[in-house]
Amino acid sequence: MFKLIIFVMIVSLIGFSVIISLPKKMNVVTSVSLIFPIGSVVITLYCWLLSLIRIDYSFEVIFIPLIVLALIGVAYKLFSKKTNSSQNSQIEEKVKQSLFLRIIFVFVIAVLVLKFVTILFYSISTKVYQPDEYSQWAFQAKMIYLGKGLESFYGGMGFETGFETYPSFIPLLVACYYFFSGEIIDSFVRVIGPIFLASLLIFIYTQLNSFVKNKLINLLLIGIYISSGFVVFEMSSGLYADIEYTYFYTISVVMFIKHLIQKSDISALIYSGMFMGFASWVKTDGQYLAFIHLAIICLIYIINHLSKEKIRNIFIYAIISFAIPVLWKLYTSLNEFPISRWALNPKPEYTLPMISASIQQILNTTNWGLFWVLVFAFMVVNLYVGFNKQQAYMLLIIFSNIVFLYISYIFMFGEEAKSAASFSRYILRIAPLSLLYVSTVLCIVLKKNMEFGVRLNENSNNNSSI
Repeated sequence: MFKLIIFVMIVSLIGFSVIISLPKKMNVVTSVSLIFPIGSVVITLYCWLLSLIRIDYSFEVIFIPLIVLALIGVAYKLFSKKTNSSQNSQIEEKVKQSLFLRIIFVFVIAVLVLKFVTILFYSISTKVYQPDEYSQWAFQAKMIYLGKGLESFYGGMGFETGFETYPSFIPLLVACYYFFSGEIIDSFVRVIGPIFLASLLIFIYTQLNSFVKNKLINLLLIGIYISSGFVVFEMSSGLYADIEYTYFYTISVVMFIKHLIQKSDISALIYSGMFMGFASWVKTDGQYLAFIHLAIICLIYIINHLSKEKIRNIFIYAIISFAIPVLWKLYTSLNEFPISRWALNPKPEYTLPMISASIQQILNTTNWGLFWVLVFAFMVVNLYVGFNKQQAYMLLIIFSNIVFLYISYIFMFGEEAKSAASFSRYILRIAPLSLLYVSTVLCIVLKKNMEFGVRLNENSNNNSSI
């Protein structure tokens, strides 16, 4: 356990040194949600670089250079000119300070903490046992650790599992912990999921607070999300890539929408492309969703009159978001890795059964609780109160993802399409965005209620004066 804590601290230090070096500063809370994930990306990409230059992995080779560079980066920032302190968190407190609301507030926080601690201890106390965990992620990590290199799994020892060309973020991160601890401990590496879940929840909370400035309401929304049955619990407590992928993809989407609304903010588009690239480093789905985002931004640019500046933005986004997947594809091709087990196997006759099965999954309260019921309800409310650009962009991305999933099932999943196997697991990627969508609608509803209350008070005052 002690080694695990130190490992998390070192990875977070690496991430912290990167965050404080970014040209555009973020508020404190958002930065906290980024440090471990960014550190994880840096250490895994560094390991990939070591494989490219044919250097065997070891504790000294992996950690010493990164720790030294991180400390130099942090020290430089600490001793350089002080940055503008106006970048502090903009979170506002809108909860009325009555005793009753304070009790509810503390109770909600206690429930959320208890839920997260349950996930955390379940991860630490349970060894790898799920099929995808031990046959894909854990197996790759063990082979990388024993062979001291990425190629030790990817065809180097004669093993072929069909996942050879799959991105190596999770296996490399797990193998790094093995190198750090000097032994294989499966129960501890499963804590990666809860850490990413905590980072995701913190980031979602900061975004919720930008719409609805009421901590109690935002915590209740977070509670609905984290209580979503086995999807959040199992996917975040096991050695899977889903929570990590969801984290990077969510940030990419938030930045993407921010750029579409504030067209002059090119930095938001750059960050969106960067985090989409990180998502592609976790799962291959990222590169396909990058095409979807590219198509969306081209469509919106064309509708709003294409210009040289917008064409430049398109190329910038494409280059940044596709850099990692293109380089990975080149790397696996040059090293002649075995082909992926996924192949085109269209089953169009399963379209209607697949749609029916997927709807049953997401409306099953055992899987998602009342999460999607809440989302669908607010879509209806949105029809009544009216849409704004932000909500339109969110819905466009949400529905594009769903269409992509259906097409994936029909063309690639073969017999699995009939039952829409693991659809709830795949739909996890748009759950945070759906939650943010709910908050934008809720924001409009609360504003209309406040305006109605003001008018009602004015009318009552006028009547009393008469």
